[in-house]
Amino acid sequence: MKSEDAINRKAALDAIYEHWLNGTVALRIIEEIQDSINALPPVQPKAKTGHWIATRDYLTTAYGSIDYVKCSCCGEDSLEEGDFCPNCGAKMEGEENDV
Repeated sequence: MKSEDAINRKAALDAIYEHWLNGTVALRIIEEIQDSINALPPVQPKAKTGHWIATRDYLTTAYGSIDYVKCSCCGEDSLEEGDFCPNCGAKMEGEENDV
């Protein structure tokens, strides 16, 4: 297991209680382990980052043409090159690439 892997706190406690039910670990030790697990900080998910990819597609309006861009994370098209993808929420960083 990698050190950065996240686990479900309840699943970990359930696994430990299973040892207590089987009589392999004393209740006092189970309670100490439970306190230690509950004192651990929550895992902060790593934010998705990506970049806009220029496409050859465009939308023509009465005001001119608007180029589509594609999110490098989810692959969805967007008409605006904002700081975040409107589809998957990835933060857009880095340079725009051509398709």
